[in-house]
Amino acid sequence: MKEIQVGIGGMTCASCSSAVERTLNKLEGVDKAQVNLATETATIAFDESHLDLDVIKKAVQRIGYSVVETVDQKTKEEEKRRDLANLGHRLIISSILTVFLLVLAMGPMLGLTLPLSHLTNALLQLVFAAGTMIAGSAFFTKGFSTLVKREPNMDSLVAIGTTASFLYSFWGIFEILRGNHMAAHDHLYFEGVGTILTLVMLGRYLEHRSKGKTGDAIRKLMELAPAIATVLRDGRQVSIDASQVQVGDIVMVKPGEKLPVDGVVLSGFSAIDESLLTGESLPVEKSLGSEVYAATLNTTGVLQYRASKVGSDTALANIITLVQQAQGSKAPIARVADKISGVFVPIVMGISVLTLLAWLIAGTPVDIAILRAVSVLVIACPCSLGLATPIAIMVSSGKG
Repeated sequence: MKEIQVGIGGMTCASCSSAVERTLNKLEGVDKAQVNLATETATIAFDESHLDLDVIKKAVQRIGYSVVETVDQKTKEEEKRRDLANLGHRLIISSILTVFLLVLAMGPMLGLTLPLSHLTNALLQLVFAAGTMIAGSAFFTKGFSTLVKREPNMDSLVAIGTTASFLYSFWGIFEILRGNHMAAHDHLYFEGVGTILTLVMLGRYLEHRSKGKTGDAIRKLMELAPAIATVLRDGRQVSIDASQVQVGDIVMVKPGEKLPVDGVVLSGFSAIDESLLTGESLPVEKSLGSEVYAATLNTTGVLQYRASKVGSDTALANIITLVQQAQGSKAPIARVADKISGVFVPIVMGISVLTLLAWLIAGTPVDIAILRAVSVLVIACPCSLGLATPIAIMVSSGKG
């Protein structure tokens, strides 16, 4: 049985992670698959004789997501920062357009006199609402894509709800053109489109910021190890990238320097601060034959030691791996949240349709019935529990 951890791209809510996890666990040969929304990773245990990574990739891609084989923490952090900046710019644009929308739609109700005809006002609302939809285009591309693939998520609810409001309001403009100026008040919900998209985008922005902060513990651990190592080659001291140190290389560390890799002391005498590994505040004396560890601090003498463990085999790398595994684990409440979110979106869509039919049968005007059906779609959000629980686990394990 082989266990791997891969990155999953394109997840935006708890329904997404549930869909990916469900798809992976259905594959023949998969013993267990866990998907973590906060870290955007999947841990998969599978039988190599029945399954390979290509099959896993294709299965995930079929439902609209992607698999990233190498989860490089630094690259991942840079991508998150770029995504957050892009989302921030879109949020600013959408917020500005929504303010104009609210002034146009709600201003007359508050006694504000606008020097615009009903038609001009409606057309301006159309333009501003279309602008917010362009700013929030990710909701529509992802939402309708997952809907077509029969794995709807929260974006699907937002996309359907705002599209319904937009189309109904668009029809209201035709009513105004026909001379029905009451439609300017009764059939225009463009401000609802802008407000919904802006508020959901704000929630998504705050969510991305929270997820970005959870990686601080791992990043700080990775930064403990020095970037440069001094090795002895043909009797000369050579400075190389710490990642290029090989097992068997003779490494030299001077007072005040951190050790780049694990090894065994060949010559010299010193005291090394190992508090990051053991919590012991007093430096530990090291001499011939003593074991030393990466990222610990050499305090007094010069040491030469033979590298025995490098890269992902060092004690520090193992600590980082254990923290990542702990952060990716699921509490029982998280598994409950996954089960709920897995069926939540289809149930909400069904309730929305029933709401529309019930109000129409009761004789309610079409616009009111549509408004209430759309309300069911846009207020439903299972992401709070699905995201808050893994983030709480990540933060607490990182602090630990």
